[in-house]
Amino acid sequence: MALRIYILLVTLFLMNLHGFCTGYPDTAGLRKDAEKINLLLLESSVSEARDIHSRNWIKVTQSEDDTLIGKYYYLKGKINVSENNTVLCLENYQTSFEIFEKLGMTDDALLVQLSIVDLHRKMESYPISERTLNEIKKKINTHTISDFVRAEYYNRMAAIFNEEFINSAVNSLLDSSILYSERALDISKKINNKHLLAVSYNELGYSFENKAKLDDAIKNYMLAINAWKKLNYRGYLARAVVNISRVYKKQKLFSESIRQLQDILPVIADLN
Repeated sequence: MALRIYILLVTLFLMNLHGFCTGYPDTAGLRKDAEKINLLLLESSVSEARDIHSRNWIKVTQSEDDTLIGKYYYLKGKINVSENNTVLCLENYQTSFEIFEKLGMTDDALLVQLSIVDLHRKMESYPISERTLNEIKKKINTHTISDFVRAEYYNRMAAIFNEEFINSAVNSLLDSSILYSERALDISKKINNKHLLAVSYNELGYSFENKAKLDDAIKNYMLAINAWKKLNYRGYLARAVVNISRVYKKQKLFSESIRQLQDILPVIADLN
């Protein structure tokens, strides 16, 4: 019995010594930093997010933790897209997706693919975006996925239908957008995710604005604004305020439109 304990202790010591000698980093700390980077990006604190990511990058690549490496590639892509480095962003997203796909991490792979769809639409690469979206739809229908990812998917679909309405003026697209936003709202309330709720309210506001239901648009934009104020997600907040200001202008409530913009000017100046 004593010999077994001695062998176990020696084995544990050698394992720890190997980790020390090879310089394996503290992955728990790196994972915590990944969460912080993601939060900073939501708050539009891109420079701080980039600094933490750069500081950790070599340690992450040396960690031999594929999940962590995939996560940091995804975050690297989000930093690059915030800085309009679309080519690098696409490379980062693709690497992250391939890692998560290989590991069988469907939720994470889907989140990356949704970001790839957004990026291709931004680059006006619509055939690639449509092909990727069809791949996502198949996975959504054939795999068990988390409520969070499903809500993200519904919000993205709502945004795409709104965008397509602007390009085609087909009213049925707005009905589809509202349907997807309402589905996302139901899930976001269920999982109590305030950011996803705000995204849904903002998209609903845009749908109602396009339908010329301006009072409904203001109601939903205001719900989004209040949520993002509490979360301190400044970039999202600024966009929602610009949206509601535009609707007040359409209602010829010019003083209220100007007031909304004046209130957000310090935030916009800070973002720039």
